[in-house]
Amino acid sequence: MRDGIGLIPDALVDPVNEVDHVRTRNSLIGLRIIDTRAQLFAAEELLTGDDRYVAVRDAYLQRREFLINDGEADVDYDNDF
Repeated sequence: MRDGIGLIPDALVDPVNEVDHVRTRNSLIGLRIIDTRAQLFAAEELLTGDDRYVAVRDAYLQRREFLINDGEADVDYDNDF
């Protein structure tokens, strides 16, 4: 939610919008899109790693447990250390 709302002021103060030459401005926006896609490759690698089915199944089960417990996480962090 916070990131979505933050896009509005970011768009208003974006220096790319101040570029008058249309071709240059569109090139900068396209370059930004390509950079964002390149940064998302790491997240995509998590899903398509060894077994995509296992990753999707685990995400589903974690979300289901979260909803069943009304947002209460039943995690014992003491055993991790």
